[in-house]
Amino acid sequence: MRNNVLIWLTGWSFSTFNSFHRWVARIATVEAALHGISYTVEGFLDGGKAEYIENWSEQYWRMGVIAVISMSFLCIFSIYPMRRYKYELFLLLHLAFAVLCIGTLWYHVAIFDGQYNPYIWPCVAVWVLDRVLRLCRLGLLNLSKLQATIRYNKDADIIHLTVPVRGISRPRAGSYYFLYSLNGLKFWESHPFTLMSWSEVGAQNTKQAALELSFLVRPQDGFTARLRDHVSQKSCSYNESGTSQVSIRMAVEGPYGHTFGLSHYQNVLMVVGGTGVTVALSHLCMIRDIAAANKNPAFSIRRVQLDWVVRDSYMFEDIYENELLPLWSSRVFSGDIGLEIHIYVVEDGSTTPLSATDRDTKMNRFSSKIISDGCMDDTGKTMSSSDTQCDTGSTPKITLSRGRPAVQRLVQERAEESHVNEQKMAVICCGPGSMMDDARAGVVCSMVNGFDEIDFFPESFRW
Repeated sequence: MRNNVLIWLTGWSFSTFNSFHRWVARIATVEAALHGISYTVEGFLDGGKAEYIENWSEQYWRMGVIAVISMSFLCIFSIYPMRRYKYELFLLLHLAFAVLCIGTLWYHVAIFDGQYNPYIWPCVAVWVLDRVLRLCRLGLLNLSKLQATIRYNKDADIIHLTVPVRGISRPRAGSYYFLYSLNGLKFWESHPFTLMSWSEVGAQNTKQAALELSFLVRPQDGFTARLRDHVSQKSCSYNESGTSQVSIRMAVEGPYGHTFGLSHYQNVLMVVGGTGVTVALSHLCMIRDIAAANKNPAFSIRRVQLDWVVRDSYMFEDIYENELLPLWSSRVFSGDIGLEIHIYVVEDGSTTPLSATDRDTKMNRFSSKIISDGCMDDTGKTMSSSDTQCDTGSTPKITLSRGRPAVQRLVQERAEESHVNEQKMAVICCGPGSMMDDARAGVVCSMVNGFDEIDFFPESFRW
């Protein structure tokens, strides 16, 4: 449920509340099963098989059994592989069994003449409120034309979605939106995606777009696969960079999720993996806007470091050209705030494995591109070594490396620098579980060593 009053009251993140929701549901299902088993045993003890069979003639009994079965199926079909790989089917089954459970519970407690109805009506009210607020968010945010731009990079196998919206609310770093594709029969389906970046387009009235929201999508099955196929069907050619672009009718609903302020930290370290870079980019956009507005006297950020582990070097090239360069063009990251970006390419994402020579050639091509943009000097032109680095004064710095970073050591080294300089530090991590564990361990070790001016902000991939 997206518009959940309990999330607003607790201030929990969606992932935290989702975990709470799943455990409460499991406990409630176990209690419901024990409730049914207890009354079944009692029936056998009191009247034997005859009374047990007679109980099945009662409506409340049959409805109670169906309710317990519905709750059991809700738990069974909510396992992570189902949510991860068959999200649309999970959503459909979850809604169907939830409605069935509430409906059968109504008839199950009917024998008490409404005594237990006050426990059911709030469930219905919360569900209705959620749907009403969804419609309100859709109506306030979207334009009448609902035209978005979808760009697919076949080499990197990623989709860029750019959606024009009204400037009703300011985007927040780390927030997510639900996207509706209106091209096709499944217009009611919506899927969550983390906001990657945004830009103002200077609309003069609410009928025109005031903002453009950008999302990064890795095609899997279902909805994301249909987005990729839509580009293939509508566009017949790809440009030199392997991308093709078309328009699509799309609506967005949001924003959802939580954010956290970074303004009072002097140093910010972001460690991300793969498409987790969307979290880092959204925070860079937020830092850019706050620093450029110059309205926050508590703003203290002086150094930002992004460490990005990526499996596909094509993905890095695409994000570099379309997201990082526009950020660097702002005065915030070209002088006011030091920005360092370290890219770690762990393996190529091509279907055909590359030889060491081909891999070096590709990395050299990327480094040459960065040199031409002024973010890497000629010392980084040869990629035969494990690391290529640039440092051009106030210009943002970038390094390209092969292999995985030692995340725990990386966090501890940066924390030690901040400790020596008596600066507060924020660590943001979004990636696989092992990366999150290493980053957390680095923060814990730094705190054990006496540096308590450090905070850790994990952003989970999982729902």
